[in-house]
Amino acid sequence: MSTERAVRRLFQQEYLLGCAWVLKCGVLALAAILTAPLVSAEGRSDDTVKVIAESGFLDDIEGVKPARGASYEMAAPRISLPSPKNAIVIIYMHGTQNPRSRSSCGAWWNDAPATLKVLAKKENTHLFFLCSKATDPPGWDHGSWIFERVEEISVVLDQLIAAGVAPGRIFLSGHSAGGWASLMAMSMVDQKFNAAIVFAPAFAGPRAEAGIYPIWRGEIRPKHVKKITSFDQVRALVFAYDNDPYNRTAELEFLTDRFPDSVEIISSTCKISLPLTGHLTHLKDCHAEATKTAIFRYVKARLSD
Repeated sequence: MSTERAVRRLFQQEYLLGCAWVLKCGVLALAAILTAPLVSAEGRSDDTVKVIAESGFLDDIEGVKPARGASYEMAAPRISLPSPKNAIVIIYMHGTQNPRSRSSCGAWWNDAPATLKVLAKKENTHLFFLCSKATDPPGWDHGSWIFERVEEISVVLDQLIAAGVAPGRIFLSGHSAGGWASLMAMSMVDQKFNAAIVFAPAFAGPRAEAGIYPIWRGEIRPKHVKKITSFDQVRALVFAYDNDPYNRTAELEFLTDRFPDSVEIISSTCKISLPLTGHLTHLKDCHAEATKTAIFRYVKARLSD
């Protein structure tokens, strides 16, 4: 991330609380420039700064770095794997509650689904959790945080490839905004990754709020759809839920209309009890076995293609 972007992001807050706040931002800006982008500060002891890796592998395997939630001195290490040449890596990106605020990556609703975690139990298969720091600037440039998420994905892809992982053995995945960002990253398909496995991709808010915030579903979403459908290739396995208040299957069929040979949508409905909604079906999947089977089949087919 550039120095300009790091400083700008710190000042893209909803409220300015006087000079003291601005002075604090100056200190934080310097910290943002000096701190690695995928970690958060834990504390300071003498000259040693401890950081916790917010992004990292969910594996508990020796030689796999960085491990998500692990504490490191000064900065999290660059990505490394013990056997990168034959490794399969899935990058998972969570959703968001409010594009103006950083997501709580440790919240249970941002966890990777069990149907995806089971894939990482296979030999030399790794699941990388990407904690996004992207936010929308207040009052303008609605939806830009999705493109910042694409930049975050690109950084991790570059590190994986530099570590020796073949692009054809890397898959993107994500839920909600994480799934939408994975689709928006399709300009890099083949060059940097193989395909995407996404759950309930969305970003423009629920249908019920279309009249309250008309710009999102009325203007910004159509622009994003136009961008995605302009790509030469979109290759994805999409899990859609017909009781999803954000995007039902019909609202994602623009993908199969444009890319009938490379996008597969699997639609289902599970009874989800409040306060949960169908948007979180991936975490409470009543068709979990069928979902796991579909994911295994898809990855196997893509690797043999």
